[in-house]
Amino acid sequence: MKRIRCAVLILVLLGLLAVAAQIHIDTVTHNIIAALDQAHICAVRNDWEHARSFALHACSIMEDNRHIMEFFIKRETVASLALNLKGLSVYAQAPSAPDFIFELTRAKQETETLRHFFFSVF
Repeated sequence: MKRIRCAVLILVLLGLLAVAAQIHIDTVTHNIIAALDQAHICAVRNDWEHARSFALHACSIMEDNRHIMEFFIKRETVASLALNLKGLSVYAQAPSAPDFIFELTRAKQETETLRHFFFSVF
């Protein structure tokens, strides 16, 4: 009977860990996508200073939560997204507007892919 209780307790703890991870990953990816959307809006309005700040904000969100995401998702996948987000602020200027918008779109797609990859595992 004692073994059954321990097994049930372990299963419950693993379930709680999975739920907490899902909530955290969903929140982080949602915040990154929201920051990238705001950067896109600012880029369309030619407000490059705010576009750069939103791109840097998305990068800081990723860096703050990178170690937790790497615990649940393959490290190479998370590192690839972090690398793409770091380079966004370089394109946040008028001469490279098409490149910036393209990189924003690609970063959003990669973030969605990361989210989908995580939720397909759980």
